Amino acid sequence: MPLSKPATRAGPLSTYGVPALATDLAGLPDALVVTAENDPSRDALKDYGHRIRAAGVQTALLRYPGVAHGFMSQTGTIRRSNLACAEIGGLLRAKFATPRPVTTQQVTAQHGAT
Repeated sequence: MPLSKPATRAGPLSTYGVPALATDLAGLPDALVVTAENDPSRDALKDYGHRIRAAGVQTALLRYPGVAHGFMSQTGTIRRSNLACAEIGGLLRAKFATPRPVTTQQVTAQHGAT
């Protein structure tokens, strides 16, 4: 879905459901942005990754060359998919082994001011 068209059959998309539509991305949780070289959403996702990183969000950007959108679901047939799963698993394992403390700014951004 193009991020430039913020509407669905149910109505407009919210920034809660699609954070990329928000103007202020500060306070979002850490992110892992994975793209395929041959993916129609690749550039929009890369831009989003750079935006959240610039907003102070700890962000890892991974692009896998030579594969298309959906490659992650093809473990067993595409070797690069297996590699991506192993790398992403390693990053997540390391992240959850030493999580950063949640800040008040993150809680407010996720749940609104009280």
